[in-house]
Amino acid sequence: MADEERNEDETSEEEEESSDEEQEQEQEQKQEQGAGDGDAQAELARVRVALKKANAEAAKRRKELERFQQEEKKRQDAELSDLEKAQKLSEEWKSKFDELSADLDGMRMRQAFYDATAAAKVVFVNDAAWQDAYDLSDLSGVEVDEDGSVSGMDEVIKALQKSRPHLFGTAGAPDIKGGKK
Repeated sequence: MADEERNEDETSEEEEESSDEEQEQEQEQKQEQGAGDGDAQAELARVRVALKKANAEAAKRRKELERFQQEEKKRQDAELSDLEKAQKLSEEWKSKFDELSADLDGMRMRQAFYDATAAAKVVFVNDAAWQDAYDLSDLSGVEVDEDGSVSGMDEVIKALQKSRPHLFGTAGAPDIKGGKK
C-alpha cells in the first residue's frame, strides 16, 4: 500500500513538473516576443520561472521528507512497543522472583530455628509447642545472607525461653487432660 501511495505521489509530481515546464516554455516565448519591452521584464520573467522551479522542487522534497519521517516514526513505534513489552515482562518476572525469594528466606529461617533448637537440645512440651515457638518468635534480629546462611537464631531461642517458658518442658509434662504423658 505504501508503494502505491509513493507511485501516486511520484505520478502527481511528474505531472506538476511537466505542467511547470510547459508554463516555463510559454513564458520564454512571451519573453522573446516582448524583448522590446526591456531587459527588466525579461529578467523578472526568468526569476519567476526559476522561483517556480525552486518551489516545485522544495515541495517535492518536503513530501519525501514527510514520508521518510512517517516511516521512521512507525519503525520507532514498533521498536518501542517491543521494548515496553520486554520491560513489562521483566518487571513481572522480577516481582515473582522477589516473592519466591521472600518465601525461600522464610523457609530457611524456619529450618534454621528447628535446627538450632535440635542442636541446643531444647525440649518442648509437645510438637505443637515446637511449631508455635517459631510463630511466636521475634525474628527481627535474624538475618539471611545472600548465600542462604541464617545468623542470629541462638539469641531468638534464648529470648523465647525467657518470654514463653510454658512452651518448654520435659517429656513428662502434663497434657491438657491433667495427666502425665
